[in-house]
Amino acid sequence: LDLGRAGVGTLDMNSNANLAIESASGGARIFIAGSPTTPANADGTANIDNSTVSVTAGGATSAFISVGRDLGTGALNLTGGTVVTVDNTGSGFSFVDIGRSAAGGDATVSGGSSLVVKATGTGTSSITIGRNVNAVGTMTVTGAGSSVTVEDVLSVGRDGGTGTLNVENSATFTNSASSGLTRIGR
Repeated sequence: LDLGRAGVGTLDMNSNANLAIESASGGARIFIAGSPTTPANADGTANIDNSTVSVTAGGATSAFISVGRDLGTGALNLTGGTVVTVDNTGSGFSFVDIGRSAAGGDATVSGGSSLVVKATGTGTSSITIGRNVNAVGTMTVTGAGSSVTVEDVLSVGRDGGTGTLNVENSATFTNSASSGLTRIGR
């Protein structure tokens, strides 16, 4: 699913909507204002309220959500108890990037919503906020019952990027696996 790849794109989901992006052997992805070929001024927004989203890949490929990538500006807003799961059931990666080589990426998890990034196969999972020179990424997790969980790696401000993680108002952020690694300003 590409939102705002070479222009402006918006996804609005609400009222118990369900979106499943699945591939047994290929990659499964959501690009919100971004892809490796994104022109400047691409803009994408996903507003997801009281809904469920799953991005699942198998094999040696990746399952991911990328918000604001390669000169694009993207926003992901999870509200009203939304549940988003990103998982790789094979040997590949599962990840969420917020602001990667981009003008900017912003993700907000609120209203009792949750974002879970895991690899139930043999691969790894990660969340990266602000990756690569000139990239800016911000993630805000706010409000009681709102949560973000990543099993393996959290990076905030990586490879010259500027990243900000705000966890506030009784929300939680968990780096859950025994191999969990948190990098700030790497």
